[in-house]
Amino acid sequence: MKPIRTHIITGFLGAGKTSAIIQLFRQKPAQENWAIVINEFGKVAIDRMILQDYMDDSSTIREVIGGCICCSSRDYFQEHIQEIIKQKAPDRIIIEPTGLGRVRELRNVLETFPSLQMEPVICLVDVNSYDNSHFRNNPIYLQQINDADAIVISKCDSDSHTELSDALIHWIKNTYAEKLCYRKCTRGNVGIELLNLPAKPAGGKPFAADFTNLALADKNKIYTQQAYSWPADRIFNMERVQRLLGDLTSVIRAKGYLNTAQGWMLFQAVMQQFTVEPATEKTCNELVVIWKDPSMVQPLEDLLQKNE
Repeated sequence: MKPIRTHIITGFLGAGKTSAIIQLFRQKPAQENWAIVINEFGKVAIDRMILQDYMDDSSTIREVIGGCICCSSRDYFQEHIQEIIKQKAPDRIIIEPTGLGRVRELRNVLETFPSLQMEPVICLVDVNSYDNSHFRNNPIYLQQINDADAIVISKCDSDSHTELSDALIHWIKNTYAEKLCYRKCTRGNVGIELLNLPAKPAGGKPFAADFTNLALADKNKIYTQQAYSWPADRIFNMERVQRLLGDLTSVIRAKGYLNTAQGWMLFQAVMQQFTVEPATEKTCNELVVIWKDPSMVQPLEDLLQKNE
């Protein structure tokens, strides 16, 4: 059996992993069959719904929800991989771990499958994370960069980001072991050549931090996720939703599908930065919110009613 080329596309919460996978899929050679495995920290598979609008019949999507595939959902993840290998035998498997996933542990799991050929790990790093202390002081964010083989600075959508992205690359180069490449992208537009990188680089500057014990970054203690659902006929005022979430500094990430006066919208928020784009009709309104601290969770429904 031909080895299945297997790619991990990692990155912290809201770094643009799903957007990058969509762009890669748009460049997929027609003769190749891909399998996508998505890991959601919460229990609502928003990313799968996003990807389904772009996948064709030759590709497979599997999701693992409610826990990270590097730890609490490892067994479930291994079952999915085994099923994909036996039943689908794709040319490539692309794995999108949760934004709180640990690359090293995930790679160790995948290396137990002899039919998988591990490719260099790609890490997306949000350009806005450079001057954000929540990111720069977060051990999981730091470990993801440390364990990656290639770095893509995401969301470089304006000229104002040039200086920030250059500074971020400079910091990574001077802090971590040498990477295979450093790229910038806008709107997730990564080139498919990133899936054909050579082997890991040799040598380079080692990173001094020890990530063998990340107890201080226990994601179940630092973060909590809430999923909200409303009937499809409920109409939301998107400006009010943005204003509400913008005022909640404890919200680090939000995403979902909401029905508005302008139609269905895919709504995403990362640290008070918002994007809204048209979406196909859904069976219900759904919103997933990740809070920085479980003690800071607020009753979103009550707050929404106050803003309506």
